[in-house]
Amino acid sequence: MASLAVPWLGVAVIALLLGAAWLVAHTRAAITGTAEVIQTQRDGLAALPALIGASGTDDDAPAPAGTSVVISSGPGKFEGRVVDEQKRPVAGAEVTFECHYIYGQTDAPLPRTTTTALGGFVFEADADCLATLIAIKDDRMARDTITRSAPRDLVLAPPVVISVHVVDAETGAAIGGAEVETGGRNAATTDTGGHAELRLPRNQFGAQPHEVLFVRARGYTSAVDGGWSPDRTAESQARTAQVDPLAVRTIRLARGIAVRGQVLGAGLTRVTMYMFGPINPDGPVVRRGTRALPGVEAGPAGPDGRFEIWVPRPGRYELVPDARNMPALQIVNEAEIQIDVGTEGRSDVVIHMASRPGMGIAGTVVDAAGAPVAGARVTAPRGLMRPVTTDERGQFAIPDATVRGGPHRLLARHGALASDAVSVEIQQDRLMPITLRLGPAGVSGVVVDPEGYVVPGAEVYLNPSDDLSSSGFATTDAEGRFSFDVPRGSFVFSVRRSSEHDFLDEDDRVIAGGTHHVRLVVP
Repeated sequence: MASLAVPWLGVAVIALLLGAAWLVAHTRAAITGTAEVIQTQRDGLAALPALIGASGTDDDAPAPAGTSVVISSGPGKFEGRVVDEQKRPVAGAEVTFECHYIYGQTDAPLPRTTTTALGGFVFEADADCLATLIAIKDDRMARDTITRSAPRDLVLAPPVVISVHVVDAETGAAIGGAEVETGGRNAATTDTGGHAELRLPRNQFGAQPHEVLFVRARGYTSAVDGGWSPDRTAESQARTAQVDPLAVRTIRLARGIAVRGQVLGAGLTRVTMYMFGPINPDGPVVRRGTRALPGVEAGPAGPDGRFEIWVPRPGRYELVPDARNMPALQIVNEAEIQIDVGTEGRSDVVIHMASRPGMGIAGTVVDAAGAPVAGARVTAPRGLMRPVTTDERGQFAIPDATVRGGPHRLLARHGALASDAVSVEIQQDRLMPITLRLGPAGVSGVVVDPEGYVVPGAEVYLNPSDDLSSSGFATTDAEGRFSFDVPRGSFVFSVRRSSEHDFLDEDDRVIAGGTHHVRLVVP
């Protein structure tokens, strides 16, 4: 029996050696032929802190998976966690998600969720939107933007509190029911004593007690109170009082003359009225979008287009409807917006609006053979407009793409296919045609060292581009693999062995969307 042990031992040793050789060969990257060998670098990663977490450090960020989704053909996941100022997870915080576009905004209710026991939250939303999140728990708040490139920490902190007292400019009497806002959805209504409080989350822009306030009350002309309004006039300064930003801000509203009327137009769902004039340089300051202009904001019209506005004195005014969700609408008769207002006001104003003839973008999405593709998703790669979907003929239309916002860059996605981003220059009163051709998309591959061994945990960075809604960041998996869901086009990638290493001081390299089996070589 002892004599048989030696041959069998030799066989076992040989098998062990063969197994080890197979394991070494298997561990090496076997991507050859058309594989693109890229030794790439980045001479700085200034955007990395914003990508990996609010704390700005690698250690505080959840580790990304081997796949980083940058642009999606449908909904994407926005995730993160809510923590306190000591970075401890906060369970039960309410998180609100808002998806922004320059075009195609809606007034739909905002999605909300509650954080898990570990402070986590997840939202599924359009992949290309400009996302803002607000977290609230007890007397703490947080606000931040987020991308799908990396989870985000929302750090709860005491809010900015703005105390307001709204009074009649002539009598000093308190005005109850006045609307006070800082823009967006931050608003409050004064009580019977004319008092209101706005509680604002702190963010990277540094919300402060001296934020600009917009105040509106029935029977009074609107007022703007704050420091950034350009060239505030003597009249507006008389109506609003600048005080210590840490004290109660007293805002004085002046009685106005009523102007009432109606805006008519097919499909008109939302309109805000603005009154400009009298046409001279001393009109009151008003908000329009994020700018301050001479005029008076009336606020939103009702569902039937009826509106009510108060102007400071008699005179000739220009009344401008602003259909923010429908920029393709235009005023039919410019004479209707020139309003003469006497001491008794007006109640007979009617303004007609209609679609701009041939305005916007119309196009078709086709496959590589030129056949139309139904159900393709067309969007602006940097999240500027709400996506649209092609019909059964592969056609789409974006009537609210205006000259003001051009040129527009559009791309199409359908499953694993995508188009290049194509620039479209909008022309007045003309429907601009465009064809988007689908082809293979995405970039995937493996990171290896100079010997050809795979490198788990290597960091691959997709540099910012005009054709991406965000940059991308991924960590390779146990087999050194990575992938990015990008459209067609050219993209710049960088790689490093780990977060403890620097990107090499060499030129970045370009990889075309649709290229797979890529090898990135890291020292």
